[in-house]
Amino acid sequence: MQTREVFTRSRLSIGLITMAWAAGCGIQINGTPASAVADAGTDAPANVGLPDAQVSDGATEDAPASTPELDATVAPLASCKAIKAADPAAKDGLYRIDPDGSGIGAPFTVRCEMTTAGGGWTLVGRELPGSGSATKAGPLQFLDVDTKNPDALAGGTESGILGARMNGLYTDVWLAWDTTKFIRFTRDPGFDIFGGKVDTSSPVTNYTSSEALLNGFVAASANKAAFCLAAKSPDVRPGDTSWAVKPDNDANDDCGCNSMGWAGKGAFYGGASTGDQTACNAQGGAWAGPKDNGAVKGGITAVTELRLWVR
Repeated sequence: MQTREVFTRSRLSIGLITMAWAAGCGIQINGTPASAVADAGTDAPANVGLPDAQVSDGATEDAPASTPELDATVAPLASCKAIKAADPAAKDGLYRIDPDGSGIGAPFTVRCEMTTAGGGWTLVGRELPGSGSATKAGPLQFLDVDTKNPDALAGGTESGILGARMNGLYTDVWLAWDTTKFIRFTRDPGFDIFGGKVDTSSPVTNYTSSEALLNGFVAASANKAAFCLAAKSPDVRPGDTSWAVKPDNDANDDCGCNSMGWAGKGAFYGGASTGDQTACNAQGGAWAGPKDNGAVKGGITAVTELRLWVR
């Protein structure tokens, strides 16, 4: 039985006892004899379950019907993938995980997506609409930092990134935005995109996307794609773009994941804030999505939410 359900039933029992006492004393409740209220109140109310969480990604982000992984007395598993493996019927929602097990890191709450493409996805990054500008970098500029706000990130109330907490315990990456748009791929086993190591052309496999423009770039590169990680906290801050998913044959990386004049093709994240760049002019900006050669890739304010999942 869930803790919240036990509490609700206990509170209901106390209420019934109180009403019985009131009935015996002839007391009225809102003008109605307490005896009548007590007789009518023997059934538990229908809405005693967990409330729905906010909708922020085009699908209802409900709390799971059963939440043993949110119980501090239950030893959490390492990831949403591990939870899915242990319970194939696990539902989308909030769970506690502990990627480093008996290590020094404490368990924390994450949002799990248990249905798309086989499920088992852990939300490790979120960028809310309005993030970034022509002078300010977006909150996901650096993928190797920990914004230390797991509850708010999971709940959809703040932007943030905590991929470094996964300690490399993932193989697949899923970028989702604008309710239906996505990019998914399997990373190179030797490259952790949250590990703080710059690599502007790390090969990926199992690439798939909803985006025709990006798919065309990858098809023209013998169906090979790569992940570009050009920014590293705190010392590598390219001005134009910070990271991207690109066709494998695109070598533009002078200003991050592109070169001067916005040369380069792929799906891009913006660059450094004004005055904070270490290469090229600072453009700032957040998630730009797929962009062709010559198209502006930095300085774009996010108009939709971006979510970064791993499995």
